[in-house]
Amino acid sequence: DDVRDELVASIDQQADRLSSLVSNLLTMSRIQSAAVRLDLVPTDVSDVALSALSLVDPRGHRITTDLEGCPPVLADPQLLERVLGNLVDNACKWSPPGSGVRIDADGVGDSVVIRVVDSGPGIPRPRRAEAFVPFQRLGDSSGVEGTGLGLAIAAGFVEAMAGSIEIEDTPGGGTTMGLTLPAAAAVVVEPAGR
Repeated sequence: DDVRDELVASIDQQADRLSSLVSNLLTMSRIQSAAVRLDLVPTDVSDVALSALSLVDPRGHRITTDLEGCPPVLADPQLLERVLGNLVDNACKWSPPGSGVRIDADGVGDSVVIRVVDSGPGIPRPRRAEAFVPFQRLGDSSGVEGTGLGLAIAAGFVEAMAGSIEIEDTPGGGTTMGLTLPAAAAVVVEPAGR
């Protein structure tokens, strides 16, 4: 019974990984063909972050959020959930066991900057652009699982939502992914037909 349960759990885990891979491949295809359909609405970052975290395997990391007072962003909630999920998943993959991953945000002028902060090995400045290239994994010899699509998909979605994403050093070591999106209050949405 124990062996059967272990095999069933392994099959379930591998099926989830395969499903995720297929979903990521289809998503990347839609991004590259400009077929991503957006539903840009005022979006509460805290709600989306909590939803994204429910889908991420923390791999034993402490994930915290500091999003109180964060203004709403103009975004597609489902795409933003995937972006935050991919960024947190990546942070958990690369951070030392038992370390923390944090999501925080601030309003900056007409924008909101959302940060996913880890204490992993960091990404050398000359290689940062490579991190967003599909199927590119920095340090493939590390044994970290993945296909190299998570950050490419995140960058594609953010760009589709008129935002940007940048890699910064975390003070004390690690990587901070800074995601900038328009603040919802700063954008006037014209009614249809005008």
